[in-house]
Amino acid sequence: MQARHQVEAGLQRVWQATMPTAAVIAERVVKKCLADCGHDPAWMRDHFSTLTENVQVAAQQQFLEAQQEAVRTAFAEVVLPLAGEHASPADIVRVVGDNFYALEGFFVGLAQGRRPHAKAF
Repeated sequence: MQARHQVEAGLQRVWQATMPTAAVIAERVVKKCLADCGHDPAWMRDHFSTLTENVQVAAQQQFLEAQQEAVRTAFAEVVLPLAGEHASPADIVRVVGDNFYALEGFFVGLAQGRRPHAKAF
């Protein structure tokens, strides 16, 4: 069994390397939403609330998709190697159980990290 801090550090390392920043997500989404409206200033002014809500919803969706991919990568690069190359389902269960507290901290952090991104109204 690997030390908890090593597993936590590995999960965090992969997360930081994989997860785009909020600024990157926002830039992608704003560009897409503006492209969808044709960069028409009059339309943007008349539909600013709709545009803002569309950006918020799209950013939340992009965040959740990126989060799923980051978790997949973290498990593939950190958790699964602990079970070995030819791991059985029982081996995976053992590794998850042995590293429960590191994984719990990781997932609690993800849940808390989503709060500011959730729709507030």
